[in-house]
Amino acid sequence: MLQSYIAVKALIKNKDSFLILKTADSDQNNNLSGWETPGGRLEVGEDIVNGLKREIKEETGLSVKILFPFNAFSANVGQEDSIVGINYLAEYSGGEIRIDTNEHSSYQWINISNIKKLKDSIGLQKEIDAYEGFIDKYKEL
Repeated sequence: MLQSYIAVKALIKNKDSFLILKTADSDQNNNLSGWETPGGRLEVGEDIVNGLKREIKEETGLSVKILFPFNAFSANVGQEDSIVGINYLAEYSGGEIRIDTNEHSSYQWINISNIKKLKDSIGLQKEIDAYEGFIDKYKEL
């Protein structure tokens, strides 16, 4: 039976840097792969923004201000599950990073030009491309 989920992810900005997390199951010897932004699936009936804040808190320990959505995506997980997701821009507002080591092995605050060098992190690259496209399109607003 097909299951559909809603997922939310946040590109968290702190000055000129963005937070990325290294997935725990990625190749630890490959610094180019396995990077992503915090986020996850919403719980049934959960408010989108509150769910995103919960996911960020669980994965990083940080408090953030959710600014705006900039992209929507879909993905098939296995043959029976699908995900519809929303990427948001968020701004760091407090706390010290405490990563959930069950999900992530490390983190970096990094600028966009250096994120683009992480060529083996395809999902992250799509997220950055969507963010830049959104900003370019709407910067005159």
